Amino acid sequence: MSTLIHTSAGYGGLASGDTKPTDKFQVKGTDLGYLFTGGKGAWVGGLFGDTFNKPDPHGATPAGGDQWRSPVLGRTSNRDFLTRGAVWDNFAGAPNTGGRAKEIFPYRHVGANVGQVNSGNFDAFTVIPNDAIQVPDGRYFAMGFRVREWLSNPTQAMCWTISNAWFWSDEPNADTWQVGRYRDNLNRLYEWDVWDARGKFFQNASFLMMPNDDNLYVFGSREGRKTGVGTEADGVYLRRAHYNNCFTDTEWEYWGWTGDRWEWGKNITPTPILQPLTPGGFIGELNVQRIAGKIVLTYADTVAGSVALTADRPDGVWSAPTVLVSRVQSAAQYAPSVHPWNTNLEDAYFHLSAWPQISVPGVFQTSLAYCTQGWRGSLVSDSGIVGSLSTKSLSLDTSTMNRDDAARAIQRVIDASAEVNPEIKEAAGE
Repeated sequence: MSTLIHTSAGYGGLASGDTKPTDKFQVKGTDLGYLFTGGKGAWVGGLFGDTFNKPDPHGATPAGGDQWRSPVLGRTSNRDFLTRGAVWDNFAGAPNTGGRAKEIFPYRHVGANVGQVNSGNFDAFTVIPNDAIQVPDGRYFAMGFRVREWLSNPTQAMCWTISNAWFWSDEPNADTWQVGRYRDNLNRLYEWDVWDARGKFFQNASFLMMPNDDNLYVFGSREGRKTGVGTEADGVYLRRAHYNNCFTDTEWEYWGWTGDRWEWGKNITPTPILQPLTPGGFIGELNVQRIAGKIVLTYADTVAGSVALTADRPDGVWSAPTVLVSRVQSAAQYAPSVHPWNTNLEDAYFHLSAWPQISVPGVFQTSLAYCTQGWRGSLVSDSGIVGSLSTKSLSLDTSTMNRDDAARAIQRVIDASAEVNPEIKEAAGE
């Protein structure tokens, strides 16, 4: 059952009984908290986005300044997270006694529409973390999308990006990070350009490695929270390369439908393996983990709320979505991320960001909360809907259905989800 356990980081709001869990690290308002295994299994890292020394990003500047940073890196090691949630031992730049969590990526915050591709730096309005991973040789890789401009319009519900930028660290606890560089041209920084024919599908992205496989898999979606249909539709895309060769563009293979079958290839145009549950909706921020032998992919659907899908392998058939937290339970939710130390798909801990706001254009804007929450619920359900390798989408695809059939399929997903996470219907008063 999906139950809110606690505020994991940031400001949970006056009604939450917020204990200010990360204030001592000067992480008073934050979001995201993408989770990954670090220290060769000794701890779990959390990559947080725009972070402030005040609970409300729109609030008054406190003594000492706003201290805007993105991203910051927290570390947690408690094994009782199902009941206590993630408890943060320390942050990069700040020991367990407290201090100032530092911005870990090397770049400068500049104005909107200022940063450029292939400019010799990763400067941007801000860099929002996508994910991090520790590869077999001990190095860490991380990605983050460079924000060109925050905006909301009929085809975009969050931001336009410049590129998905890569970073790396060879320190045991990933305290210090460096910009990624092309392996065959160290003068050029490694990034996936939003205007590139294939790079545009990997602006939001998440890493995965599989047992007995040296490939680094990357799941991606389009910039911000992209809405639309046809060529403008969002989806989940897949690419891979050996982890030692991932800073060379020509080493990447893409997974795509080639007319009569799915196959990997360096010259293939990637095909979306998953479609948004809501036709014409967005995928946006996504996260992938391997839990109890299954791959779990999470994102926040436009209408349904946070969902999880599972598969046996990255290029396999995927389950239909399971709704984790509905929009009724949390209206301003985004970026679900499953704890990598979970061992039970039916009883798991996951992060979910919340940023409810009240605003009057041109007058005021205030945040009721700005935080990463910890939830507990089931990642799986049985709607009876399955995908197939013989079709262009490897799971439920409502975009190919008429309106009535799509509505019925979505209702089957919600009903099955409510069997394992009853709070979905209880919150709606059903």
